[in-house]
Amino acid sequence: MAGMTRRLSRAEFLATYDLEDWQVLGRAAEAWFEAPTFSAAAAFVAVVAREADDVDHHPDVELRYPGRVHVCITSHDAGGLTDRDGGLARAISQRAAAAGLTAQPRASTRVEVVIGAVDIDRVVPFWAAVLGYRSDPAGGLVDPQGIGPALRFEGRDAPTPVGFGRRLLVRVAADEAPGRIAAGVAAGGRVILEIPADAAWVLADPEGNEVGLGVGSEEE
Repeated sequence: MAGMTRRLSRAEFLATYDLEDWQVLGRAAEAWFEAPTFSAAAAFVAVVAREADDVDHHPDVELRYPGRVHVCITSHDAGGLTDRDGGLARAISQRAAAAGLTAQPRASTRVEVVIGAVDIDRVVPFWAAVLGYRSDPAGGLVDPQGIGPALRFEGRDAPTPVGFGRRLLVRVAADEAPGRIAAGVAAGGRVILEIPADAAWVLADPEGNEVGLGVGSEEE
């Protein structure tokens, strides 16, 4: 991998790179591309691999039936997005267009689980052990296989009663959030907290179980 470069905030990254195919979720940029056939999608994965090798910067790539390719880019050494990611994302989009693939910019969704704890350092080893997860530069835990949802930890003033210490956190595209909120309310939920500055909301289901819905990264 190339030498470390400066991490860009979400705002800086979006202002610098006009990437209509991509969404910034958490500390990464993600895109979905759809090919006409499964074999065409597999061929595009090989194209992405060659492009990544050319610049010595490698994304996570998934091939899904019937012909969808998911690409997730971040700079692990910088703990977020850098110019390397912007350049590679732009090149991948160009390759996708040339190959006749269709971008699905609203398809990206990232689910995280938030654990409340009085002593975070004390509970993190437990969750790492039972899940087989590893530490993440962002301060949480991640699946080393890149499959399971990430775990984030938030401080609490007092121990949380059993059954109430977990919350889902869902990150979506900015233009997808209003529809998700409206659908949740229509399904019997309610918005219990809105944080406009962070483009974040907390919703509760009909029995009060909470889910956080947000746009963007954990921190700028």
